[in-house]
Amino acid sequence: MNIPETRTALLRCCRAFLFAYFLVSPSLWPQGNQGTIEGMVVDQSGAALLGAKLTATNDATGIRFQTTSDSNGLFTLPVLPVGTYTIEVEHPGFAKLTQKNITLSVGARLNLNLSLSVAGQTQSVTVADEPPLVETTRSQLSSTVNDLATVLSH
Repeated sequence: MNIPETRTALLRCCRAFLFAYFLVSPSLWPQGNQGTIEGMVVDQSGAALLGAKLTATNDATGIRFQTTSDSNGLFTLPVLPVGTYTIEVEHPGFAKLTQKNITLSVGARLNLNLSLSVAGQTQSVTVADEPPLVETTRSQLSSTVNDLATVLSH
């Protein structure tokens, strides 16, 4: 083997190593200043809740991130900036759940198991301003009734 062939073989080896390094290494690098919040939403009996709406609000910036739970009650809020979050969970028929001071650090995968309780019954009363059924400013209605009674008696 002569020197040019050795250099060519060495150069090929280096290229292959660099290619493999750059291909694999991004998945090994830390994800900057981000983390993930994941978990499960269940009811009081432990049954998974499909379609629960989750909102993570960064307390420092006010930026909101939203997702919904899948058929197994699982949710993932990936690639969140590090910081302190308030998590709100809503689902029809259940009381809204709020968890504050959830701290997410660099590269963390926080696992939250969230249990919703059935909402209490609420009543609402609607008051509408409607005109009175009887005109209170004139007595014409009573004379009309009397005229009608006179007509009916004949």
